[in-house]
Amino acid sequence: MAARVRDYMSFPVLVVRPTDTLAYVRNLMIRSNIGRVVVVEGLKPVGIVTKHDFVKILADRRMARRPLDTITVEQIMARNPVTIPDTASIRTAAEAMLKHGVSGLPVVDRDGVLVGIVTRTDLARAYAERYPGRARVEEFMHAEVPTVGRMHTALYVAELLEMSEVGKVVVVEGGKPVGIIAKSDLAFMDASMLRGRKPTFIKRVSMLDKGRTGAVRFYTVPLAGDIMTPDPITTRPDEDLAIAASTMVANNIGSLPVVSQEGELVGLVSKLSILRALTRV
Repeated sequence: MAARVRDYMSFPVLVVRPTDTLAYVRNLMIRSNIGRVVVVEGLKPVGIVTKHDFVKILADRRMARRPLDTITVEQIMARNPVTIPDTASIRTAAEAMLKHGVSGLPVVDRDGVLVGIVTRTDLARAYAERYPGRARVEEFMHAEVPTVGRMHTALYVAELLEMSEVGKVVVVEGGKPVGIIAKSDLAFMDASMLRGRKPTFIKRVSMLDKGRTGAVRFYTVPLAGDIMTPDPITTRPDEDLAIAASTMVANNIGSLPVVSQEGELVGLVSKLSILRALTRV
């Protein structure tokens, strides 16, 4: 029997209201270690907010100047979210996520009432359990990977994340991965660092005019090396894709840099890769 969404969906679902603030949503996401919340009116989903929305706010000068406790959910939520019945197959769920470019689907019963949510993580777990030996990493990995060095600015990283299909940027040194940056690393960092409201600085003693010395502030910009997750878990091109999926789920991560025998970056396998594999089983 084909696996159904209800077999792998997460429930109960953390929900918010259209009038809640983004400060509340951010705290809820951090506290619960989740990447999205469903917006409800009554018992039915009317919108969704993801960590990606916080990255978009950073890129919007007008919105970035506003404190998060003055921005409401209804101002930035994706309205009329794509939903899926709890009786649908996991393959149908994967196809829907790929078609609509989303990473999670509110799950509803026959009356349209919210009963759960199914995410890329849930589908990666399903693939790991049900389809070992079906494919290798190299068959579904992303060959084109956005990369930066440790000294690239967080603003440049944000630009790459916006353009990245997989929503990840790999930090490299000498062609080898030394860190990885996800959208959540920017979305949940101290936004004031990017807005410049409370810039980070260091004090150094410096020579002033007329032979005097004094403390001078040198303002710094957050760099890729400051926000990356160091020493990322990697995989090889010939690894079983189901094992890669299991590794991502077990470590609560969204992707694995794929490295050659010499340790050089050759690609990236992600939960998006797993969705594509699911549509072919």
